[in-house]
Amino acid sequence: MEAATSTDSETAVDRPFMGDVDLTELLDLLVDEAAGSLALLSDFHLADAADEDVIEHDRPTWKDVQIVFRLGFSIKGRVRMGLMTMPLAEALTMSGSLLMLPRDEVAQNRQKAAPDEGDKEAIMEAGNLIAGAFDAVLSKRIHGTVEVKFFGCQGLAPGDMPWISAFEAEPLGIRRHTASFSNFDSFEVVLVIPV
Repeated sequence: MEAATSTDSETAVDRPFMGDVDLTELLDLLVDEAAGSLALLSDFHLADAADEDVIEHDRPTWKDVQIVFRLGFSIKGRVRMGLMTMPLAEALTMSGSLLMLPRDEVAQNRQKAAPDEGDKEAIMEAGNLIAGAFDAVLSKRIHGTVEVKFFGCQGLAPGDMPWISAFEAEPLGIRRHTASFSNFDSFEVVLVIPV
């Protein structure tokens, strides 16, 4: 009887979740898709990555209030969560644009302490669009059945970690980008994906 090779003995848990793909290439692809989707809805601009991509085994934290777009990634029966974030003021800017508010009202919208029902609907619409774009591009990029679904938003207080279902310190690929909406200061958008 032949000895088992490393690939024979490898379990699904041992293999990288996204398979043998280059993390930077994958994040480039997804960030471009997210930027394209958001640009369809609002005057969104994406600059270069703020830092090098990293792999962490813990969820990131932020110094200011964030809106977290929760994304479920399903590959060959395995499901893990990822997310994309932006500061509250920027999520409110985006929702104001989606609601076609005049520019001065969009500026006022940025001052809210929390989104109202109209804002929440607009933000959820953006989340669904991003998940749909990710689903379409990953289905072409990664072999096997890939699905990405939007699992709603989470408001995140400074210093808090985003909630990830059944998270057990699995590796997460993290990309930080500088972005902006026209006529407003730049901000950081963060994409976190299971790897």
